Amino acid sequence: MQQTTLTENQQRELWFIRIRWAAIILITAVVFFLKHVQGAGFPLLPSFLIIIFSIVFNTAYAILAQYYRPFSENMFFNYFRASVDLLVVTLFVHLTGGIESPFVLLYLPELVMISMFSAGAFAYLLAAQATALFILNCTLEAYLLIPHYNLSSPPAALHLNFSYITSISIALLFVGILLVYLSSYLSGKFIEKQNKVEELSSAQANFMNLIMHETKSPLTSIIGYTQALSKESFGKLTEDQKEPLQVIQRQSLRILNMTNDLLDLARLESGMSKIKKTPLSLADVLQRAIEEMKPMQNGKKLDLVQEISPDLPPVPLEEEKIIQVITNLLSNAIKFSKPKGKIFVSTQLLDKKVQLSVRDEGMGIDPQDLPHIFEKFYRSSKEAAAVRGTGLGLALSKGIIEAHGGRLWAVSGGHDKGAVFHFTLPL
Repeated sequence: MQQTTLTENQQRELWFIRIRWAAIILITAVVFFLKHVQGAGFPLLPSFLIIIFSIVFNTAYAILAQYYRPFSENMFFNYFRASVDLLVVTLFVHLTGGIESPFVLLYLPELVMISMFSAGAFAYLLAAQATALFILNCTLEAYLLIPHYNLSSPPAALHLNFSYITSISIALLFVGILLVYLSSYLSGKFIEKQNKVEELSSAQANFMNLIMHETKSPLTSIIGYTQALSKESFGKLTEDQKEPLQVIQRQSLRILNMTNDLLDLARLESGMSKIKKTPLSLADVLQRAIEEMKPMQNGKKLDLVQEISPDLPPVPLEEEKIIQVITNLLSNAIKFSKPKGKIFVSTQLLDKKVQLSVRDEGMGIDPQDLPHIFEKFYRSSKEAAAVRGTGLGLALSKGIIEAHGGRLWAVSGGHDKGAVFHFTLPL
């Protein structure tokens, strides 16, 4: 039953339900005020029964909408939910004075929310339905078929005035239709613009992918030939020839790494890269990443201190992606550490998630740089900029962790005070 990724419709439905909960709190406060401060004559118990029903209904619908997509995407369920909302509003109108009730205004925001994300005809139908429910309630009160609860003292006779009922009902209908039209038009224009932006973004991502793929082929050839030349496969090299050849090889590898990072980042941002999770031991994954970074670590004679929790449960993750994140964090820690320093790697079990941390004792991160270090191509202080890199590692790592449903962030005391990078993965 567990679902980690919510669709746009599900997120929208849950947002609407949060708005309704806010409305329920407001209604409860208004009911208390009218009853105990103004001395209104409506019954308190039925009002609170309707409030309790609204709480239960919205809680149940939030659970269903979160775990079963039809409750947020099927038109029948949307119509059912909206109809229940309108019926609840009508019952409140009846219990708090009918034609005199201030809760008549609640029809309007409900219609606005419906029309923002629903088909036009469906929204207009519900506007007519809201008016019909209001007229039905007022008519039944006028013919004394149901009781009328006076909101004012002395009691008013507006509920017996059919001309007044008719004018208010017509006004409600036309204002409802106008709001539906305006909300539908504006939301339609917004969706149209959003689609154009998404199309442009998709075209840009496809173009970037094409360029990057076309760049990789000649780069691979250059790297292959430079490696063959370095091994003197085509004949002996002089010392003067070896050095520029090594420069070509290093720069080609740097461009290839940047190309691969850009491709991975473009796939993540466009949603083309799907994370395939398998329950694995994070400690084992960490050891693989540490082994990969051994040559770089030994090159600076750094001490790697491991503080690994022995009782970590299996974590759903894509092994190669998480190794990529850990190696990025370890690589940064090694680059920015002073020779013969220490790097600390630790894990801990938190509430329904596992946290991994990489801490170094290096040059640290200035406070003004900290909010920007996960941006593409961002380079921090002059000292950090002197350390070579693609400028994409942290942005890519953040995208991978967020695609797993986790969070990546950094903490630093400032210049020469080291830095700690933490990320969490949900269980």
